[in-house]
Amino acid sequence: MKIYLGRYPLNDETERKIRIRIDKWDVWNMDHTLSMLIVPLLKELKRQHHGYPMGLTPKKWDLILDDMVWTFENIIDEDELNIGMNKEERINFDKRIKKGLNLFAKHFRDLWD
Repeated sequence: MKIYLGRYPLNDETERKIRIRIDKWDVWNMDHTLSMLIVPLLKELKRQHHGYPMGLTPKKWDLILDDMVWTFENIIDEDELNIGMNKEERINFDKRIKKGLNLFAKHFRDLWD
């Protein structure tokens, strides 16, 4: 995969330059591929911290972002983490992953700065 997302144009007369190349292996574990993009984006959103969704406090929004980051980091490392997990640990792990994915879906339109 190769992605180039140019700056937003300063006026309406020019278009933003966008080039995206998807290789066949990028879709084999697309959840892993997308997680590798999502983690740094979420971390940068939290670092910049210019705003938060209506109805939340900045502290609550940070906790939600942390849950989402944890989720996608663990999707990236899931194969290595599963080694040695017992059944109860795996169930708890899956519940936490699901919680983070639900938060991501719920707040998808709030991911702006």
